[in-house]
Amino acid sequence: MPSDLELMRMHVEAEFTHDPAGRLVRVNEPNGGPAPPFFLGHTAQGVVRRYRHDVPDAMQRELETAAACRGRGHATAAVATWAAAVRERGAEPLYRTAWQNAASRPVARKLGLVAIGRDLHIT
Repeated sequence: MPSDLELMRMHVEAEFTHDPAGRLVRVNEPNGGPAPPFFLGHTAQGVVRRYRHDVPDAMQRELETAAACRGRGHATAAVATWAAAVRERGAEPLYRTAWQNAASRPVARKLGLVAIGRDLHIT
């Protein structure tokens, strides 16, 4: 039986058409419109991230600070630099974190980022 993560991968493959690089193109329905700029599927085993084909690589980033380097402002500096680069391209940066990620929420707060919503996962 496939894992939840494998099922999520199957879900995104069925829901959207993809280009040869695996990037989202269109909603996979008759007369389906353009795919959303970003898809995130979260499972207990991990996440599935997909970006639309026209989202520049420079706008797609993940950040994890090594344990030995935490608490020194590295994450705040890195996220601020990334956000500035995204804004220079005329786009709005979107920062995502888990509510229980006690280290990431202060980074967002220091940068003046605003929570715009929550999601719900039922397993």
